[in-house]
Amino acid sequence: MPNLSFTACHDDLKAVEQALSQFRLRRKETLSNLRTAMKWPLQKTEITDLMQRIERHKSTITAAMMADNLY
Repeated sequence: MPNLSFTACHDDLKAVEQALSQFRLRRKETLSNLRTAMKWPLQKTEITDLMQRIERHKSTITAAMMADNLY
């Protein structure tokens, strides 16, 4: 089961990375393209969902580390 948690966490972080990779600006961007290039790639609902999933991953990992320290 822990491996599934790490895999799911990795997948969620990869989704954030892919969404934010669209946010990078290139040197040759013109001012007219700057507004489009800087538009935030995620919607509020997507951000909220991702943050909740990442928080659950954090809680799972923290609990596993605390349980590991008991032994």
